[in-house]
Amino acid sequence: MIRKEKFWKIKSEIDTAIEEAFEYAKNHEKNENDFILFLGNAEYKKSYENKNVSPYFIDDRENFYKDDERLKFLNGYIARKYNFTVGKLSVPEVITLELMVYTHTWESKPYLRLLKKLANLCEGLDYDWDVKIPDYKKYEYIQEGIGSVFANQGLKIADIIAEGYHSSLRNAFAHSEYVFNSNHSELILTNYKGNNWEIENINYHDWSLKFWYSALLCQSFNRIFKEQRTDLAYGQQKYACKLKSKDGQERNGFVVYDDTKDAFTATLS
Repeated sequence: MIRKEKFWKIKSEIDTAIEEAFEYAKNHEKNENDFILFLGNAEYKKSYENKNVSPYFIDDRENFYKDDERLKFLNGYIARKYNFTVGKLSVPEVITLELMVYTHTWESKPYLRLLKKLANLCEGLDYDWDVKIPDYKKYEYIQEGIGSVFANQGLKIADIIAEGYHSSLRNAFAHSEYVFNSNHSELILTNYKGNNWEIENINYHDWSLKFWYSALLCQSFNRIFKEQRTDLAYGQQKYACKLKSKDGQERNGFVVYDDTKDAFTATLS
């Protein structure tokens, strides 16, 4: 387990890395104000493809609603843990709870979708309205499709992801393939097959680092994302963007931010 001082050091490190990545994305976007489309939750909704309305939505909230309960639990756990109000749980009970939070964090499609969109902007790609998250082999997607992209741009957020994510831990919890060795203060992963990329065991301290790098990255990412939206109220609130027509053709248009409702609307030119 980590001390409170280490917790705050990790949090500061993560906040700095996220802010760096956001600033980099703004400065390396391929099209003017692609970053605004990112903040504005611009999404393609396949279920609307053959209807009278456009399947290209601005300020789509569905992903946030889907992830809301997970984030509430995550935020509540972090607040209780470091205000010493978690209660008298044993170490195995705490780690089991943290394994659940850890696994849900790295399985969250809404969260991974935001990370991928940010990585794309940092790479200088067109804004992707339809980011697809695979159901299987997410480790490849996270490590290569997201982490390596940030690393190629020299961004610290890549190091944060590497410090936190390991598929062996996710898989061990998902399939209930772990046991506690309390005599040696370590978690043994019984899904270990001997591959050089796998983890066979991890001590409680190192597990705590993995957990907090993952949990705080997710919490801080969502907080800073929301702050970036609301900060638009203090600057320009109408943005020229590359939008999509109903049939998917690229069109010039404008996105407007309404700070009184924290909402975006779009119009084609």
